[in-house]
Amino acid sequence: MNSLFNIDSPIMTFLSRVADLVILNILYVVCCLPIFTIGAATSALYYQVMKMSKNEESYAFRGFFKAFKDNFRKATPAWLILLVVGILLCADLYIVPMMGNEMLCNIFRCVCFFALLIWMIGFSYTFPLFSKFENTIKNTMINALLMGIRHLPFTLIIIVLNLTPLLAVLFLTQFLPLELLLFLMFWFSAVAYVNGMLFHRIFAHYIPQQEETSSELSDLFTEDNTEK
Repeated sequence: MNSLFNIDSPIMTFLSRVADLVILNILYVVCCLPIFTIGAATSALYYQVMKMSKNEESYAFRGFFKAFKDNFRKATPAWLILLVVGILLCADLYIVPMMGNEMLCNIFRCVCFFALLIWMIGFSYTFPLFSKFENTIKNTMINALLMGIRHLPFTLIIIVLNLTPLLAVLFLTQFLPLELLLFLMFWFSAVAYVNGMLFHRIFAHYIPQQEETSSELSDLFTEDNTEK
């Protein structure tokens, strides 16, 4: 029985992991409240969950705020750009039905949905890239699109996971109080943790092994991209 509660036992490791995810989720929700800090908060969340998924020792609170501070100057402008573009695309979708011509409406609606898909790819990859690699804002956002398109099957899974809060609110409204509790306590960090495991597999293609430079790194990434 005592072995079950040993600090290195599977059950204690699992409980410690759950506690860290709860702490990270609360920190993430609080740091997202000013809105303009969502980019830095998302980068910090991915920095920490990707360390956790590799079983690297790190204190959730300290690691989150260190990454938040380190990524703030780059992640914030990138998020504001994505926010403005996202608002414009949603406004276009709202305006399209007012055009009158049904064929033209359908064409523009398809264009808008395609643009939203590109936007979601950019959003899904940009902040994990900030958490993992040193690069300029421009290069990071370009790399996010290139990488997302190149690894499209993984990308679609990541996008669906990122959309789970919205889908839950839209289609499971009868459970809204429970959903709000989960959003506050666990949801965002849990989704990021699962996504983080996928990003590990994706980023492994672009991290030089030992002292050799991966050919895929130079083929896909824009210059000046280095691992943190």
